Amino acid sequence: MNQNQFEETTLGILDECREMLRVKNADYAGEHQDNLSGFKKIAARCNCSPFLVWQVLFSKHLDAIETYLASKQLKSEPIHGRLVDGINYFALLDALIVDEEQSHESQGDAAKTSIFPPPLNKNFIYSCCSKDEYDMLNTRQDWRDAKKKEGYTHFGWLGLSGQEIWPLN
Repeated sequence: MNQNQFEETTLGILDECREMLRVKNADYAGEHQDNLSGFKKIAARCNCSPFLVWQVLFSKHLDAIETYLASKQLKSEPIHGRLVDGINYFALLDALIVDEEQSHESQGDAAKTSIFPPPLNKNFIYSCCSKDEYDMLNTRQDWRDAKKKEGYTHFGWLGLSGQEIWPLN
């Protein structure tokens, strides 16, 4: 692909992204006048952060892209549409980050959010690790002792596929 073809292709998809965001955001924002309200409403409904909602929604596009890369075909829609959606999801993530930073500036540290819902118990530590990683961490006596001194009694993994909680031995 020569330079002119490359520029035409990349600028073309970015123009499509801009138009798709404009059209879809009008639908998602609705009367709220907040282009991120779709993420925020789902987050409130599911007791999680808008970042976790973004991650779940983006994952379905990533799965479709990975399917295409493995098989060179998709049954639901052309790969180009999934790529436009993927690019737009990165723009939406950037907007969520900027929105959170602006909220943080105006409201202080309390406005910072995590992708995780509030702990079910203040004595739990939540992390995105596997059981194997937990087992490795839990073998470190210094780590366990430090967490126990901080008042934690359990360590938990919370991810898209569920959650597990293990005692700090």
